Amino acid sequence: MNMRANEKQQLSQNFHNLALLFQEKNKLDSAFFYIHKAIALKGEIGDSGGRAFSNHALGTIQLTAGQFNEAIISFQESLEISTLFGFTPGLFYG
Repeated sequence: MNMRANEKQQLSQNFHNLALLFQEKNKLDSAFFYIHKAIALKGEIGDSGGRAFSNHALGTIQLTAGQFNEAIISFQESLEISTLFGFTPGLFYG
């Protein structure tokens, strides 16, 4: 599939949103599947802000799953990406 960057951006956001919906439904396997797809695609297109946002969402899914150590790592990665690229770190709802 040959997609333009803006199409990939939209697709990555759709994956992110699907992950959050599955998290709300407590379907964590699906939530993990889609958030990892979002993170990978955001990395592919160089969307650092999106990666930070999705890494934070991954952390919230990990918290829901009781994966506390993994969640800490995801939140730290989100903060590092935000700091490295000059984004204002803050709380995301995700």
